[in-house]
Parts: sequence; structure tokens; C-alpha cells
Amino acid sequence: MAYNKTNLFENAVLQEWFNSVALATTMPTLGTNFYIALCSGTKPTTDAAVDLSAHELSATAPAIAAYPNYARVPIARNNASVFTVVADVASNTAATVSFAACAGNGTTIQATWAAICLTDVEGTNDAVFYGDLTTPLSISTGVTTQFSTSTITFTEQ
Repeated sequence: MAYNKTNLFENAVLQEWFNSVALATTMPTLGTNFYIALCSGTKPTTDAAVDLSAHELSATAPAIAAYPNYARVPIARNNASVFTVVADVASNTAATVSFAACAGNGTTIQATWAAICLTDVEGTNDAVFYGDLTTPLSISTGVTTQFSTSTITFTEQ
């Protein structure tokens, strides 16, 4: 998964570095977890336009596609047993990341991009990273969507 940083995240890092404003001040929902969200449709072309409410898969009133049982997947931020960081690369080298099985929607959904978010609230515009999936995921009734080890990779440049 290639990725971009959102303006929310870029500005928070710059404010912390240059103005000594703690991330907790500029990103008040920064907690002990981050959350992975699945999205469909065309990924935003600019960092300022990451509107998850129009793209995130949904268990309730879908903007894009219904995915019964959908929920963002929590990942502990201090858990090196899931994500490791080595030589400017963060990857899920130690664990598979799994979403709940799709309970039934009658159609196949294509997840085409994903986002790393601050909260577990679907549709909230709190993404800090986002990017296209290397291969779109086809999701239908009974399918448990998952990313095997080393398939979520962020490279800092």
C-alpha cells in the first residue's frame, strides 16, 4: 500500500517540531490505538480532501457500500508485535490484520484504498495516512477481509 500523509497529520508534526506544540494538542483524539479503515471509489487527489464520510465502507447508512459487521480495526500504537519500524519502513511484519466477516449484503464490494485513522468512528474525517491498495479487495457475504503479514507497508521518504 503506497501512502500519503493527510494535511491534518503533516501540520501536527510541523507544529510539534517547529512550535513545540504537542501532538496531543493538535490531534486531541490521538490515543493508544490507531485504526485501519477500508474505502471504496477513487482515492482523493489532494491531502486536504480526504473525506472518509464519502468513501469508507459502512455497517450502517452507507455512503459507498454496505458491509454488515464492518468496523475499523484497532491497532495498539505501542505494539511492536503487530507493526515494526526498520530503516524508514513501518510494516505489519508480525501479525495479520483482520476485519470482521461480511454478514451479507447481496453484492460484492471493492475496497480500493485504505486509511489509518485516529478513532474507531466510521465516516469520521480523522485519517492521518491513506493510500491505494496494491490489489483491490473483493468483499462479499462470509468473506473475512485481512491483510497478511508484511502486506501493509509505509515507507518514509
